[in-house]
Amino acid sequence: MVEVLTAAQMRALEAAAIARGAVTGLELMERAGQAVVAAILEYWPQYGEAGPDGGHSCTILCGPGNNGGDGFVVARLLRAQGWQVAVFLYGAAGKLPPDARLNYDRWLKTGAVLPLAVAVAVAVGEAAGPPGQTGQLGQLGRSGKLGQAGQADPAAQLGTPDLIIDALFGTGLSRPLNTPLRQVFAVVQALRQATDSKVVAVDIASGLCADSGRVLGAAVASTGVPNSGAQERAASDGAAPEADAPENLAPVQGAPGRRGAASDVPPAALSADLTVSFHCAKCGHYLAAGPAHCGRLVVADIGLAQAAAGKTGGQGGQASSDGQAGGQTLRLVVPPARQLLEKQAGAHKYLHGHALVLTGGAGKTGAARLAARGALRIGAGLVTLGVPPAAQMEVAQQITSIMLQRVADVPGLEQLLKDARITALCLGPGLGLEARHGDLVAAVLRARRAALLDADALTLLARDADLFALLHPRVVLTPHAGEFARLFPDIAERLQQTSAKGPAFSKPDATRLAAKRAGCVVLFKGADTVIAAPDGRCFLHASVGERAAPWLATAGAGDVLSGLVTGLLARGFEPLRAAELAAWLHVECARVFGPGVIAEDLAEQLPRVLAALV
Repeated sequence: MVEVLTAAQMRALEAAAIARGAVTGLELMERAGQAVVAAILEYWPQYGEAGPDGGHSCTILCGPGNNGGDGFVVARLLRAQGWQVAVFLYGAAGKLPPDARLNYDRWLKTGAVLPLAVAVAVAVGEAAGPPGQTGQLGQLGRSGKLGQAGQADPAAQLGTPDLIIDALFGTGLSRPLNTPLRQVFAVVQALRQATDSKVVAVDIASGLCADSGRVLGAAVASTGVPNSGAQERAASDGAAPEADAPENLAPVQGAPGRRGAASDVPPAALSADLTVSFHCAKCGHYLAAGPAHCGRLVVADIGLAQAAAGKTGGQGGQASSDGQAGGQTLRLVVPPARQLLEKQAGAHKYLHGHALVLTGGAGKTGAARLAARGALRIGAGLVTLGVPPAAQMEVAQQITSIMLQRVADVPGLEQLLKDARITALCLGPGLGLEARHGDLVAAVLRARRAALLDADALTLLARDADLFALLHPRVVLTPHAGEFARLFPDIAERLQQTSAKGPAFSKPDATRLAAKRAGCVVLFKGADTVIAAPDGRCFLHASVGERAAPWLATAGAGDVLSGLVTGLLARGFEPLRAAELAAWLHVECARVFGPGVIAEDLAEQLPRVLAALV
């Protein structure tokens, strides 16, 4: 079991450990800084060696909270290793929390701290330079002289920093960032794109909501991923209030936008090459725009493991009344054990279940055939395609190990369902949208068998409140974003709204609410697939980083997923477990095949995937 935490859960965990005397806040801050330095040297081993001029350089952007305190620790540790370090503070030193202020004072014994307004001044001063010149924030990181109080002209410094450390907000951000900060972000992004400078985020990239992965203040596309450009401009021009600017960072006119971008609106969030988080990953690392902004994620142990037991909520916890997580812990889907999916030795096929998949009419049976193949490959003992008369010949020519049964109408289906050996059904892929198709869905739901509803079945549910009311706990719904919006328009609207404050409404929040309303398991598809049960249990399968499978964006891939869930239901897995396993196996099949995978290939990878389990 791998948990991912909300910002509130992480704060509660730290507070509990400190209250028990297990650790002090200052110790946690020191360990966090050490973890960041260790991750940098592991990810970029060349930084452990002497640079071309005898040392490496780093610019550290520190914020007004404990994340900024982590940054001061990193600055001190890197300086002790011979790095040239420049530190900038957003906010007033006198308002820093006690532990952060203590590390600020420790750093002052080594170097100085400049107000972040200096970075804005350099950005604006160089904005009109010739194309290809990328000094900007780079001029702020090459010399230890930069930190001296008498250094009035940062732009006079030469070179670019090897690293830029984002220690501005971490998980503590609750409002959209103001324009001056976004101007700094524009400089950092331009520098990152045009030079070898790398960006490291402490805990999470600034601008992101740690609970939802959404960019605070940015509009959201239909895919659920925050937009940039024109929609971001619209959001920043009045839809979302700006966070108050500290006295040392006033708005500056004429700051540059992102290098090469069509819009001159500066980014609302930083993008990092490496993000170092602590104890557990946060929900926002995997959701929405989080993966795109956080780069490679490293989760470091800072000694909180013992304090974690029983302190972050568990399966018995409940989502709050508005659907947001509260004490309920989100869990990552992990590889299943081989034993879980093995078949019982000596058992006959009916002990492994019989799945029935209903097809559409002539010329529309391909989706159901893909689902049936998936159900058979995942281990259902038998799989039957229920076919309308006009499509019988078409289907008969395409199948061998899958059986065929004529299903002309509701009475025919009800007759077939008298066979108690049929343990799960799949409806929707290519089914059709006529009233008679809705009647078939109703007949299945009234039978109270385990069932997977996808595609056309979801559209039929969205059209008919009486049909929706027939849903029960043995059902799994597998909507993509468009289908989710049709089924749960009010919930989807909350996901599309600009996030004017944090924690923002998240995909897990939405999926939990949907599952509770439907009274069944909901698998909300996407690169950040979220699976929730009516009781609030929730899992996340993030197809990002090493598990990215962009080739799954192909016709029919979702039909195979439907078949995997159906086959697991037929084998007797409870709905939440079936959906969780199917999500992992589906992506793993695409990863095993690799680029060029099409829907027909997916189920055929299951023997290799299952054999590789341990």
